[in-house]
Amino acid sequence: MYADFSSRVAVDPHTEVGQIAVQYNSVLDHVNAEIARQKATEESLRTAEEKYRGIFEHAIEGIFQTSPDGQYVSANPALARIYGFDSPEDLVVSFRDIGTQLYVDPTRRDDFRDLIARQGL
Repeated sequence: MYADFSSRVAVDPHTEVGQIAVQYNSVLDHVNAEIARQKATEESLRTAEEKYRGIFEHAIEGIFQTSPDGQYVSANPALARIYGFDSPEDLVVSFRDIGTQLYVDPTRRDDFRDLIARQGL
């Protein structure tokens, strides 16, 4: 059987046990406040992710992420349509090296990657 540590305890301030109860309740209040902050943070993150996902999925422009070695990590439906694919997943698995498969001049991909490395973004 497990004890319930989620409820405040009664305090008799004139006893040693009562003083321990005061400290216990204080810790419990801090833990509950931290749990509430964590839940609020998680909800904010969920809302932001939903907003981002909506923008990403419904944009009319092609949006994508690639790895440094030239593979698509993600692509939105608009980019898939631009390239003639049925889905972003089909696009992602079809390209293993966009530097050689998509760029007219493969060195431009290297130039782009070097610029990102120098500027840090």
